[in-house]
Amino acid sequence: MNLEGLDGLEEIVEIDIDSKGKVIPATHDKTIIIDADTLVFGTCTMFEYEMFDEWELPLDQAYANVLDKLDYILEQVGGKRENTELHFTGSPFSFRYTLLLEAFPDDETRWYKHKRKKNRKPAGLTELKEMVVEHNPVRECQIHQKWEADDYCVLRKKELGEDSIMCAVDKDLLYNTPGKHFNYYSSVKHQIEMCWVEIDEHDAYYHTHLQTIIGDKSDNVPGLKGIGPAKAAKFIDKDMTVNEMWEGVIAAYNRHCDYGNPVDMAILNRRLICMNQLKRKENGECQITLWEPTKVQ
Repeated sequence: MNLEGLDGLEEIVEIDIDSKGKVIPATHDKTIIIDADTLVFGTCTMFEYEMFDEWELPLDQAYANVLDKLDYILEQVGGKRENTELHFTGSPFSFRYTLLLEAFPDDETRWYKHKRKKNRKPAGLTELKEMVVEHNPVRECQIHQKWEADDYCVLRKKELGEDSIMCAVDKDLLYNTPGKHFNYYSSVKHQIEMCWVEIDEHDAYYHTHLQTIIGDKSDNVPGLKGIGPAKAAKFIDKDMTVNEMWEGVIAAYNRHCDYGNPVDMAILNRRLICMNQLKRKENGECQITLWEPTKVQ
């Protein structure tokens, strides 16, 4: 190409492109925090689909596949393995399970993630998580038992701030947490690609309060029956202060809650949705501090 006459063009910038035609960012030293449950689940599901009548997951091959996926994610965000943390959920009996168990001790259908019991987990899921942790291909791997991986990812994001990038696929995690995050979910079938998600603190509060009203069917968070985003918008909007949003949530529960005390159930649902309840004590240990409806501003 003839560049003659293009004043001010002093150098040609080289851009790296991956196999899918995406620009590869320059590498950096930020901590990459990954909610890795979906990373492993996707690998197990793929192998189970391909194995057909086989009963055991070929762990070595599955582990290699996880590493390939991990490296592709890191390539997209400019991260390095030596600066990466992988976090897994180890137990279904987290504090959210306890909250719903205590609220509805005689009704198992209301317990946390009850509907997922009908869905069989792919073969080798637990074993593959344990293998990744055992081999520890990154700076840190953890399987969390008392809370979910996403709770710990949010804690780490808060601790590290702009010196970190959080990678996940859970929309509640991505949209209820302030910052710029990376959604590593992709689907050829549905033409969905990995993408960046950026949300400010006020919008994060809005999404959290909105979710408190409508609930979350996949996790069995009850919310208010028959109330979706459109109806919820009659009670809260983004122009409100955080305190006004909570008042709107209470108004919605007072009008539409058909189980338990409306205010108590609003607080319960807010705690089930809240991603900011894991705190680190001065001695370095972590503990859950349940959200309380105190004045924010």
